[in-house]
Amino acid sequence: MIIPIGLEDASVRRIPYVAIAILALNILVFFGVNVFGSTGDDLALAAQRDLLDYWHQHSYLKLPKEFAQTPLLEDTSAKQVKQFLSEQQADLSRTAKADPAFEQKHLDALYRSFREARDRTFWYRWGLVPARGPLQRGWISHLFVHGGWLHIIGNMFFFFFLVGPFLEDVWGRRFFPLFYLAGGLVAGFSQCLLSWSSEDPIVGASGAISACVGAFAVRFASRRVKFLYYWFGTLRGGAFFLPAWVWAIFYFGEDVLSLWFYGSGAGVAFAAHIGGFLFGLGVAVALTKFGLEEKYLQPGLDRALGVKRIDPAVTQAEEARLAGRFDEARRSYEQLLRKPSTNLDALIGLARTSIDAGRPADAVRWVERMLAAIPKNDTELAATLAAELGPRLPPDRISPRLKAKLVELQQAAAAQAPVAPDANAGPNSTDPGAVSQAALSSPAPVMAVPTSTCTSLSSPVYACAFVGRNGRNYLVASEQGQRFELAPEQVKMIASAVVETLLFRGQPLQNVIVTDLVLDWQPEVGPSIARFLSPYFGLEQLFPGQPPSLELHRAFLDELTAVSGARRLSAAPPGSDADAAINFSDIAAFERLFYPTAAR
Repeated sequence: MIIPIGLEDASVRRIPYVAIAILALNILVFFGVNVFGSTGDDLALAAQRDLLDYWHQHSYLKLPKEFAQTPLLEDTSAKQVKQFLSEQQADLSRTAKADPAFEQKHLDALYRSFREARDRTFWYRWGLVPARGPLQRGWISHLFVHGGWLHIIGNMFFFFFLVGPFLEDVWGRRFFPLFYLAGGLVAGFSQCLLSWSSEDPIVGASGAISACVGAFAVRFASRRVKFLYYWFGTLRGGAFFLPAWVWAIFYFGEDVLSLWFYGSGAGVAFAAHIGGFLFGLGVAVALTKFGLEEKYLQPGLDRALGVKRIDPAVTQAEEARLAGRFDEARRSYEQLLRKPSTNLDALIGLARTSIDAGRPADAVRWVERMLAAIPKNDTELAATLAAELGPRLPPDRISPRLKAKLVELQQAAAAQAPVAPDANAGPNSTDPGAVSQAALSSPAPVMAVPTSTCTSLSSPVYACAFVGRNGRNYLVASEQGQRFELAPEQVKMIASAVVETLLFRGQPLQNVIVTDLVLDWQPEVGPSIARFLSPYFGLEQLFPGQPPSLELHRAFLDELTAVSGARRLSAAPPGSDADAAINFSDIAAFERLFYPTAAR
């Protein structure tokens, strides 16, 4: 026996509420009917028994021709009628009673009573019955009805532990339930195609789940599925892994072969499985091949997660500005002004470029346009940019209106900052993140006091900077001026992304690359984190002679990942580039994604 039992990487970025709701609804329906309610089977079985017993006693009567197409309920009487029908030809010597017309009417009435009782059972009322045609509630309701314990346990295990939450995680809470229901509809239609006149009800979520399996095989093709195997009659067993696309081939092939050998009347809706799988496969291919997921689904998901993707052209323009190639940066940013998605980023970049290049008139013009483009409800971003750029503008070129706006925003930024500086900061430390030379020279084996100015976590977070190397170890200075050696083996996990606005010890920082090295994680405490912010990271200390850049930062992360064996946490959606440039609106959004159980 070989069964899939889970995924090697079962992480999701937020709670899968839709998948939980689908799971809960299926369980509630099952328990409500099978445990606490009544399916109506007893009455239908009694009516079926009365019909067959009367017919057995009056074998010369004729059942309606529809009887041959009427499925019998599971009961010992079904076996009895089959035996009786086989013996009927040898039993025709029975003589008719005094009033055969009355007896025929009574048999017809018993048949109608059986049909009515059967149609009132839960399975027939809420299942998908092909013979009813296209206008029936069973198209949707059959997805939440299951016939027994093994049926619902198998379906819900497959759905919740193998496919559902992970598709919801990348497709969002709006699209995923629509996809799930559509997959169930297509699966039900596929089964009906083979038996339009059948009165057997189709029940179960397996068609919709097969659609999820088909989509998972494309969207998470390389995700590894864990299998458990056990040899009956022995004590031997174990586990192994296969890529999702390989699992999907076996899953689909098993249904195709089963339909080929057993047909559509074997008690399992193999055609529904096949139709659902092909539907899910097609949807995932279309979303991926034509960029529909990135264009229509990802933006809404990013907003919900507090994530902002950076256009690669914005990154290139910013690198040109930081490298002093101001004309190149200006031209790149002006091209980005034409795209609505990068308009604000371009205005911010043009304002900074003009200031850095010593063009005050242009700087004032771009700052005015930048402030006008910032959404009115994003006062924090406006205040942070005003605090950063306002003091660098020439006062004689600022209009009274712009000056009043900058003063207002700078006051708002000051109100958001801590009232007093950190009492644990090193002496004579005026630069955020800087450490005194005396402190750097003195040994300090541990970080005693966590920071409270660049985190929303309740667990310990230490603001740090790299100050050099000692062999394969890294020399690190904490915000409080302590110095220690960090061995690569001490790093358990690595998280890195861009945070748009961050207040660090009263100073507003913009577009900061936050890099977290998780050194420990106790369930009752949460993660213990050494946090490095890009303005004070210390790349120049780790790579002397090389100017800091995004490429150098990525090279360091790759180096540390390789030598430490740490798990690299990614803000990118599962299945996409783990190093994709992604922004978070603030540090709280960053921490909610990477440390959901520890975030306040």
